[in-house]
Amino acid sequence: MESYQDMRKRQRAETDAFPLGAAITQESFDEMMRKWGLDPRKDLDKICRVHNIMFCQKKDLPALKEMLNRHIAEIEEGKKNPQFLYEMFYQELAETEFGYDGDSSRALDNLGYTYEQIESSPELKEAFEKAKEAIRNWGD
Repeated sequence: MESYQDMRKRQRAETDAFPLGAAITQESFDEMMRKWGLDPRKDLDKICRVHNIMFCQKKDLPALKEMLNRHIAEIEEGKKNPQFLYEMFYQELAETEFGYDGDSSRALDNLGYTYEQIESSPELKEAFEKAKEAIRNWGD
């Protein structure tokens, strides 16, 4: 089974390679459009906004949806494995400075969990508590 960290790295590389564009100003929008070989004034019907400042070409939208849905399915499949759950919590806790301030809420927010969900699932609770303990004891 692929580790959580390896899966995130692979998925991030795949997402980074996808032809998405970002534009905050009209100048950056025009540059993005020209990069795609589109006219910034005439080809607006060929693009779509996918999130805030993120755009893709409409022709790429089905592939984007497929990729993102596949990423979600891969993560959900990984969550069936206790080691994956532990790695997932450990990684997110470490990245959100739990070891420094003891606040696990940011990690849970990033993962889309509430404390109530963690408490109500023995598998989640065990992996979460194990990851918190490992970070607390890191360097001992």
